[in-house]
Amino acid sequence: MSDFDKALTFSLKWEGGDKITDDPDDAGGLTKYGISKRAHPDLDIANLTHEQAAEIYKKDYWIAGGCEAMPYPVNMAHFDACVNHGVRNATKILQRAAGVLDDGKIGPQTMNGIISMDPYLMAIAMITERNRFYHLIVEANQTQSKFLRGWLNRTADLTKVIEDGG
Repeated sequence: MSDFDKALTFSLKWEGGDKITDDPDDAGGLTKYGISKRAHPDLDIANLTHEQAAEIYKKDYWIAGGCEAMPYPVNMAHFDACVNHGVRNATKILQRAAGVLDDGKIGPQTMNGIISMDPYLMAIAMITERNRFYHLIVEANQTQSKFLRGWLNRTADLTKVIEDGG
């Protein structure tokens, strides 16, 4: 199984699969496979297939997030953050974990920061930064507190998957 397939399998587990959701407190609106109408206004979300969702994830998150250039499990942790927070916010989380300027753009400094750390420790540092980010979201908007336990469960599961070797 490729790194992308491992990462996609993990993320889809937490993105609700083929269940259609439309939580008024979720900024994404109508969603299936974690693909939201807000992010993809021209897409027929209700009839979205698993294969179409996988193509979107590969293009919009794996490739756009630069995951193919990162070692495992850094690429898995970054991909899941891209899915959950958007590529720019996920990149800032990754950059803070790597100890480089958090400008939201992956360049040579970011890649040097990534490769200067053990990939496992880098992935765990990213998860720690991500948990902080969740708490900041809730601080800024209390309506999001109902999602906090699920978000933290997601990162706890990601930590376990990484510890178990994927």
